[in-house]
Amino acid sequence: LQKRQILVTLIEICLPLLFAAILIALRHRVHSVRHPNATLYPSEALDDLPSFFHHRHPSSPWELAYVPSNSSTVRSIAEMVESALPISIRAQGFASERDFEEYIKSDNRSGSVLAAVMFRHHFPLSTAPLPLQVEYELRFKYSPRNAPRSEQTGLNPNLDRDWHTSYLFPLFQLPGPREAKFADGGTPGYLREGFLAVQHAVDRAIMQYHANASLVSLLENITVVVQRFPYPAYVNDLFLLAIQNQLPLLLMLSFTYTSLNIVRAVVHEKEKKLKEYMHMMGLSNWLHWSAWFLMFFLFLLVSVFFVTVLFCVKVSEQGAVLTNSDPTLVFTFLAIFSISSISFNFMVSTFFSRANIAAAAGGFLYFFSYIPYFFISPRYDLMSHSQKLASCLISNVAMAMGAQLIGMFEGKGEHWRDLMKPVSVDDNFTLAQVLGMLLLDSVLYGVVAWYVEAVFPGEYGVPQPWYFFLTPSYWCAHPRTVVGKEKEEEEDPEKALKSQYIEDEPADLVSGIKIKHLSKVFKVGNKMKEAVKDLTVNMYEGQITVLLGHNGAGKTTTLSMLTGLHSPTSGQAYINGYEITQDMVLIRRSLGLCPQHDVLFDNMTVEEHLHFYAGLKGYPSSKCPEEINHILRILNLEDKRHALTKALSGGMKRKLSIGIALIGDSKASFSDGVVMLDEPTSGMDPASRRATWDLLQQQRSNRTILLTTHFMDEADLLGDRIAIMAKGELQCCGSSLFLKRKYAGAGYHMVMVKEPYCNLGEISRLICHYVPNATMESNAGAELSFILPKESTHRFEALFTELEQKREELGIASYGASVTTMEEVFLRVGKLVDSSMDIQAIQLPALQYQHERRSNDWAMDDSSSLSGMTDMTDDSGALITEDCSSIKLNTGFYLCCQQFYAMFMKRAMYSWRNWKMVAAQFFVPLIFTAFALIVAKTFPGPRDSSQLRLTLEPYGQTIVPFSVSAASGLPQRLAEQYVELLDAQRQSPLEVLGGLEDYLISRASEEGGAFNEHYIAAASFEGVGNHTVVTALFNNQAYHSPATALMLADNAVFRVLAGPNASITVTNYPQPRNITEKAKDQLMEGQTGFAIAINLLYGMASLASTFALLLVSERA
Repeated sequence: LQKRQILVTLIEICLPLLFAAILIALRHRVHSVRHPNATLYPSEALDDLPSFFHHRHPSSPWELAYVPSNSSTVRSIAEMVESALPISIRAQGFASERDFEEYIKSDNRSGSVLAAVMFRHHFPLSTAPLPLQVEYELRFKYSPRNAPRSEQTGLNPNLDRDWHTSYLFPLFQLPGPREAKFADGGTPGYLREGFLAVQHAVDRAIMQYHANASLVSLLENITVVVQRFPYPAYVNDLFLLAIQNQLPLLLMLSFTYTSLNIVRAVVHEKEKKLKEYMHMMGLSNWLHWSAWFLMFFLFLLVSVFFVTVLFCVKVSEQGAVLTNSDPTLVFTFLAIFSISSISFNFMVSTFFSRANIAAAAGGFLYFFSYIPYFFISPRYDLMSHSQKLASCLISNVAMAMGAQLIGMFEGKGEHWRDLMKPVSVDDNFTLAQVLGMLLLDSVLYGVVAWYVEAVFPGEYGVPQPWYFFLTPSYWCAHPRTVVGKEKEEEEDPEKALKSQYIEDEPADLVSGIKIKHLSKVFKVGNKMKEAVKDLTVNMYEGQITVLLGHNGAGKTTTLSMLTGLHSPTSGQAYINGYEITQDMVLIRRSLGLCPQHDVLFDNMTVEEHLHFYAGLKGYPSSKCPEEINHILRILNLEDKRHALTKALSGGMKRKLSIGIALIGDSKASFSDGVVMLDEPTSGMDPASRRATWDLLQQQRSNRTILLTTHFMDEADLLGDRIAIMAKGELQCCGSSLFLKRKYAGAGYHMVMVKEPYCNLGEISRLICHYVPNATMESNAGAELSFILPKESTHRFEALFTELEQKREELGIASYGASVTTMEEVFLRVGKLVDSSMDIQAIQLPALQYQHERRSNDWAMDDSSSLSGMTDMTDDSGALITEDCSSIKLNTGFYLCCQQFYAMFMKRAMYSWRNWKMVAAQFFVPLIFTAFALIVAKTFPGPRDSSQLRLTLEPYGQTIVPFSVSAASGLPQRLAEQYVELLDAQRQSPLEVLGGLEDYLISRASEEGGAFNEHYIAAASFEGVGNHTVVTALFNNQAYHSPATALMLADNAVFRVLAGPNASITVTNYPQPRNITEKAKDQLMEGQTGFAIAINLLYGMASLASTFALLLVSERA
């Protein structure tokens, strides 16, 4: 089927490639810059602040807040810091942290506060000393003061908006040094905001407080500076930003069309009854879904393979789209996403019964399931691990988060060994968890699809109770079989109906179908319509049972219940001994069906249909060609063997449907095969009908054949037993002769057309002379009819001879004779039911109804010819009516207005009767917008920054290289204390002999991206005469490494001065936002506005698409 839909197949394959080509085009346009040499940075002094802080008028100096203000010790330290900082600044105390925060939030003068120093100790007395283990917080302004203009816009990936204390590394990491142009480290601005200068000043003040007079001079000979880690040769590639931001969206769009086609194809089979028809032919439900899944999965694997090739193979001089990621891992990720997408679409398809509506809704839901990612992406770092896992219950969100992780890893490359690793120490979410959640999604979607299809099978199919999975019979069912003769006698149809219109049933035949008190009630609007009422009848093997009835009598509904298309409201039916509501799977193994409307695949040939259904019935493949040739030969379809069914005429399609019902040789495979044919010869020419009759008579041995038809001659010829239904009830059942005798009298009808001078008495005497048992049937108008018993057939010749001789004398214009037909029986039954006549009504003249029908036909012909004569216009365009008057037709503008009004009213009536569509037109855009607003308000927005202890503990166990220039003296003592300090914090100090920077460059080159997680800080201790320079080196890939590296260096100095028990712990706790910063944060929430705009746009697009539905349906 797929190969015959070339355009659809090409689009499904090429669309993912098109979006991959977009990324390739971006890759080609975005040029990377190669830096072949290592990048080295100078050291930065800490005894001064950036020039920005010097430009302050002396009348309004900076403020250094300190807490608590009641401690003289804290006040003295604050004053030492004030004197150490070379800017205009004054110390100001606050009694408590709450007072300080209120001041920041509400006082306009709070902008002058450079920083606040808060000691986390209790001072019961104002003179209480400062402990040796000092803990304090540095509280700088929430947003930066001294950020470059380029980093104050929302378009910059290094947006410098706050201190980023919630995480240690950037969410999106690029290859190359972070903030490569800034020796001070750039964002979040530890050096340029004055944080390190204030931190070092506070640390030195604490050291001076605890050091005795002899050691203060030693402190004066120690200088601490900071320096960035050097960075090895790298390639600066901004394309990774596009990967991290756009890859999820492009992947989702790549599979949108395929997703729509999956839903449409599955529901199309359901809508056209193809799915249930295949089930009737023996296809099990799990095999049906497995075949669909395998087909779509293999098809998507082709697209996934080419997408992976385009992503991972170098197709541009700039490199591949995913240069560093393992292609097999990318392929696996996309393949698992394909599995979850197929399962999601299967789940969606179970809720719909119309293919076009399902495709539209499927596209809506597919895109709708991606919308949460718009809100998750900018808040990814604020979500907990459980929230990330929960969001992955939506397959598109899981795919987007997985693609984002691949984009994050692209800086160092995502490989199988990194599958269980998070992208940074800040995160605990891994690609393995994403893959696991995608597989879990597939299982969950599959379970939902299985349950919904079982409980709500739609228009066709037998629904299970909501608790069906709890019943043992569902998992280990045993077939219910009818118990032969006892059951048969207990529910005998003749006794059940107690009617003289049911012929005695054959005692020597086996009943293949037993129907007992079967009823079916449909809900039509607010009313209940009983389509089948208490039907009880048996059908026998080796016979053709014909079911007759007018349109709406319940014939097709009965067949639908027997084949499992609909479930009965009450009653039972047994086919080959199996009950239809419990054992339909077993019944369908020996069932052949030709439905009322041809259920065929448009893009399959005649031969392929026969081969397919023979396979479903379990016919041996080695014998299939012979069986197919046999069926084609007896159906006279050999010349149409390779024709597509959509090119066949209606009669040929019916032949093919009959062939499908008969193929598989049920009498060979099953001793009691059942074939049901619903109007099998409708649409056939007379010759084909005759050939079909011969075929059915040949095939009826060892089969129970149930046939419905509107052709009375067909029923008369084929039916061993004929059952007639009217208004959902069985009216009669028996052989053709039995029914004719009961309803019309077995014999012939002689009809005469009288002259005005007709001698009725002489005619009656003449007829009774030759046929004594003849009775007058009717004498109406110019028509006279008699019933001639069948036993007097041998005397008809003499009667007709004398009638011919005395025709003018008796006043007979013409005469004729006809045998009683099934049509008369059928009309009599229908007339009796419609008029509610009693049992005596069967003695009414049968020919009267034919006469009435002919009269009605003539009246219709006359009226139609009359209307044809009067519906004329003259040359001026006026309408000529019956009374020969003329009506002037509107033209010009009035005609346009009239036609516009007519079209408008047509559209209004269509909309009124399709109110659900109209409601959807209004509500879909509202739902999208409301959803976006709700999610925007639900997800956490900007908030005050959290506090962060500036230690190595959050990074896990790291390696801290250090170097010492002298084997003895102060540098050696500092290095020893540095090692002890690291050991106490469970870190791994490593002494480097030789150049420290060269060592860092070599390790970074060897370890790649893992280097940034293992090496955060380093130090060098150099003695120049009596002066010692301590260089605190920091890995700038981590946000807070400058302050952490400085804290380690200052602690080493403090321990030398005050002993091994001395320590300083610094916490970065940004100030709360003031009114201006809160307003700015709200303005900067551009992502929310973008998400709302996208949702509104998609909602309006779906609204616009509905306007084309009526136009397209009218054109089709």
